[in-house]
Amino acid sequence: EQQHEQQQDILPNHTLFVSYVYDKLSKATTKHVLYALFSQFGRVLDVVYSKTRRGRAWVVFEDVQMATAAKLNLDGFEVYGKGIRVSYARTKSDAVAKMEGSWKPDGRSRQVRYDELGAGDAQGADRA
Repeated sequence: EQQHEQQQDILPNHTLFVSYVYDKLSKATTKHVLYALFSQFGRVLDVVYSKTRRGRAWVVFEDVQMATAAKLNLDGFEVYGKGIRVSYARTKSDAVAKMEGSWKPDGRSRQVRYDELGAGDAQGADRA
């Protein structure tokens, strides 16, 4: 319940956080599967998946409408028999920051949380 309330505070943005990802495949295969699945809804700029954060990934879209369509259609979708959860990411991805021209190589661009941004700044935020 509390997690659901927190998710409602995150504004729609370019990046989706995907949890409960099937983690028995290689990193490269997992990224390829996610890219193929999510690119049905628009141009995917980046897929971030780390074996150290098993079952979690971030998918970055070219625009917010594409991300929203993917979220609405894929939340709960079964991949290898496991239902994935799809929500908007809380922080801005490097891919989006680079696209907007706000990326800084010191890594701080990932620390900006969507729920801390004003509505005007949230058009292109995420974590990836």
